[in-house]
Amino acid sequence: MPIFPARKYLSQDRAGIYTPDELRQRSTSLTDPRAAYGLDSFGFGAGNMTFVNCTMQTGDGAFPLHGTVAQRFEDAYVLCFATERSARLMKRLGKRVCLEIVEPDKLADIIDTQIQQKALSGLVGYTNLPDRNHFLKSSLDRWQFEYRLVWVREGDGPIWVNLPPGVAVMVDLSDE
Repeated sequence: MPIFPARKYLSQDRAGIYTPDELRQRSTSLTDPRAAYGLDSFGFGAGNMTFVNCTMQTGDGAFPLHGTVAQRFEDAYVLCFATERSARLMKRLGKRVCLEIVEPDKLADIIDTQIQQKALSGLVGYTNLPDRNHFLKSSLDRWQFEYRLVWVREGDGPIWVNLPPGVAVMVDLSDE
């Protein structure tokens, strides 16, 4: 089974498994968090920005801009799961088949042993605020009902792991 770097899922558009939130690690302490959304139009990359008594003018109006934004980009290997088994969800993700994890408590340990690194794991949270990390995405992705295993490490291609029999079964949802 392949595990891909998060950048594989990075896209300017939200479509199926693709999102503009991958890699972005952003935390804000702005008086009005809506102002942080406009920062992307400035080409704000990695780094820290501090604003004192500023105003952000957007198509939605003017917002006071006072506080800090810290942003960096971090690639990691991610294995994403939907917590809901649904043909409708799989279709929206652009998938016809999925792996149903029969032994979820064993899965991370099996993979951790093979790649020699312990995964970070948890449910993905969804927010209307601009903060992002490997486990916090836009509320626009809430429909994904996502749980993730994340290994923060560099690499170019997929990491291949073998799952022993009985840990997962392939399920074809195309007929449901």
